[in-house]
Amino acid sequence: MDNGLKKRLLSIAYVATVFFAFHYFLVYFLFSDFLSQYFSQIALSMIFAGSALISIILSNFFGDILKKFTNYKSLMFVIGLQFFSTLALIFAHNFNLFFIILLSVLHIILVTIIWVSINIFIEEFSDHENIGSIRGTVLTLYNFGAITAPFVAAQFFNLIGYTGIFLLSSLTLLPLFYLTHRFFNHVIEPKYKHINLFKDLKIIKKDINIRGVISSSFALNSFYAVINIYLVLYLTHNLGIPVLLYLGIITPISVIPFILIPYELGKYSDQIFGEKKAMLFGIFLTSLMLVSIYLFNITTNNIFVWILILFLARLGATITETENYAYFYKKIDGSSAGLIALFQNMSNIGFLFVSIIGALLINFFSIDLNVMFLIVGLIGFLAIFSILKIQDTEAKNKLKEEMKSKNKEINEKIEKEEIKKEKTAEKAWMKFNENNF
Repeated sequence: MDNGLKKRLLSIAYVATVFFAFHYFLVYFLFSDFLSQYFSQIALSMIFAGSALISIILSNFFGDILKKFTNYKSLMFVIGLQFFSTLALIFAHNFNLFFIILLSVLHIILVTIIWVSINIFIEEFSDHENIGSIRGTVLTLYNFGAITAPFVAAQFFNLIGYTGIFLLSSLTLLPLFYLTHRFFNHVIEPKYKHINLFKDLKIIKKDINIRGVISSSFALNSFYAVINIYLVLYLTHNLGIPVLLYLGIITPISVIPFILIPYELGKYSDQIFGEKKAMLFGIFLTSLMLVSIYLFNITTNNIFVWILILFLARLGATITETENYAYFYKKIDGSSAGLIALFQNMSNIGFLFVSIIGALLINFFSIDLNVMFLIVGLIGFLAIFSILKIQDTEAKNKLKEEMKSKNKEINEKIEKEEIKKEKTAEKAWMKFNENNF
């Protein structure tokens, strides 16, 4: 594929990312609140846990599916199915609880598959020399949805409740369906490798770099899970903050770092190389904010306090996420569908872990919700030990420069010695000529 075509297709993938982000984030911030109308906190946790587990199991067959049907056909089918499942949630109040669970699980699973497929295309169209800035751009566009979708959702929620949110979310899939069909139909896809999660886990176990970035991603996605499942309930149910204030003011302001940080930080990764330091700072800041909620027993319903806490936590999260993406995608290529699926599935693994822990603690120990923030914060601090072991590309780059400099010095030394030998030989020859002639 020539570079011009790759750039054009990458631009289309950027636009597809925007529509997907709107689809995802219109529902994301209020999905647990929506389900809490029908289910207890324990049942809610198990729905998220079950969805995550099924997604992880399905990802083991993702490579085989792509080999048989291609990424294009798979993405087209999944977008269509997601459109109908999201649209059906509008009529949830008319369904029995089993059908609501089925639609909810399907919605969560398909979101993951769509995002994995889009990322496989992005990886295929990417120039690896600029992977940091490309991934920074993707995250900036993706997070544009995170800051604008909640505000839009709040307006629709105020008018017609959850009906408006699910309707709008489903409609954003139509342009995504069109873009996929119009531009990705004739893409020559790589030969996808068979996915074996156990084999991929062995790769992670052996490779300290992949292990470090996966640990960082697990901690980050545990943060996203605890925010999405429990913090929204803590604020709206325990502290009595109105849903419209959470959705229309707290969330849009606190996700501003997701717009401001990724692109510039991605360029930094390409030009200066230092993902490790940024990862460490980001995960530390996010974990500190979560632990603080528990340690200082923050129970105020002052929205400005929560805007500050969530702004700082998400500042750390966006730094971590940007560097996770930049570092991970420098280590793999487009044919590594297994590792890409596993990396994207860290979202589900984080949700699975947090959901199960939450269900167990709430059910058997009747803990307060804020204990979950302590647990996830401690996970972030533990992840720091794995991140510390990875080889920073900055250090690797310095080593290359040092080797290059050393080789240059050696070559210069050899060249000087050769010149010296030539001059000595020339003098000896001239002296020989003088003596004999």
